Amino acid sequence: MFVEEAGTNEMLAIWSQADEVYCVSLGYLEVRSAIRRRLVGRDLGRAQRRLSDYWSSVEVRAVEQRLLRLGERAVDRHGLRTFDALHLAAALELRLRGLVLATWDSELRAAARAEGLATAP
Repeated sequence: MFVEEAGTNEMLAIWSQADEVYCVSLGYLEVRSAIRRRLVGRDLGRAQRRLSDYWSSVEVRAVEQRLLRLGERAVDRHGLRTFDALHLAAALELRLRGLVLATWDSELRAAARAEGLATAP
């Protein structure tokens, strides 16, 4: 969405069709870091502004003790990395009808599916 790569158009379509978008609070830094490592100059500034615009419409889930406990469970059950475990934990905590966890990470996708969550792509 912020760096042109495989899946960008698909993610834009998913985002535009979503009624609401949720993310763990640390997700902002995760994306901003990825942008910073890949872009420079005007492209960097443009992507950072675009992230800020998109982030203003995100329902942010704070990293609190309950979420950490769910993340701990995700690490133990699925061997996920820290941020992926927190993303899965937030989705599990929400358990909203029609919730779809969007990820291009194969390990996170497999863990989400094992927990009974719908995923995209």
